[in-house]
Amino acid sequence: MDRTFKGVDGWVGTQSVTRQLFLRPDGTIGSRPIRQLDSLHISPPATVHATKVTDGTTMSLTHGDALDVNATIDVARSTATSFTLRLRASKAEGAELRYDLATHTLTLDTTRAGYAAGGTWSATAAPDDHGKLHLRVLIDRSTAEVFTGDGTALSARLYPRYHESDQVELSASGGVLDVTRAQSWRMGSSWSPQDQGAQAPAELSSRPR
Repeated sequence: MDRTFKGVDGWVGTQSVTRQLFLRPDGTIGSRPIRQLDSLHISPPATVHATKVTDGTTMSLTHGDALDVNATIDVARSTATSFTLRLRASKAEGAELRYDLATHTLTLDTTRAGYAAGGTWSATAAPDDHGKLHLRVLIDRSTAEVFTGDGTALSARLYPRYHESDQVELSASGGVLDVTRAQSWRMGSSWSPQDQGAQAPAELSSRPR
């Protein structure tokens, strides 16, 4: 499989969460967040159960500036040509994580994510043997880190202009997107005691808006 990364700029002044490295079947190195990161969850998961997102509709998954977002997409059962996950989004701005279901190309685009120049980075991320794509997105104030089930990772800096830019939204293009499940947690700080009084988000409706 071609795992070529496009738009790689090297060091961009950010530090990743601690990762576990592993050897993939094709002999390349994959990475995933360490399990201990789950201890920073300060809320029950906001859950979207099995649902479908139709062409041109947008589904709100969660909101916040420190989040752990997990989504499983059934690529094999979807008729959509692509989907977009908007991060730190509002009507005025937002980063876009796009996936092409035919080419399995995952693209992180921050050109409309607020301050700074932004950029576009792409990598190949294939579904698993059951045709499902597993995504995990970690948002931490001014960073976004994306991990897939096969060990592909992308990361970028985000500098939203507006306080309202805290949405995570999923949309589909060219057909119907089959979402197996999506879950998200609000995250506490690893540098200070967790805020036990943080308000937990309610379970979200699976109905697209």
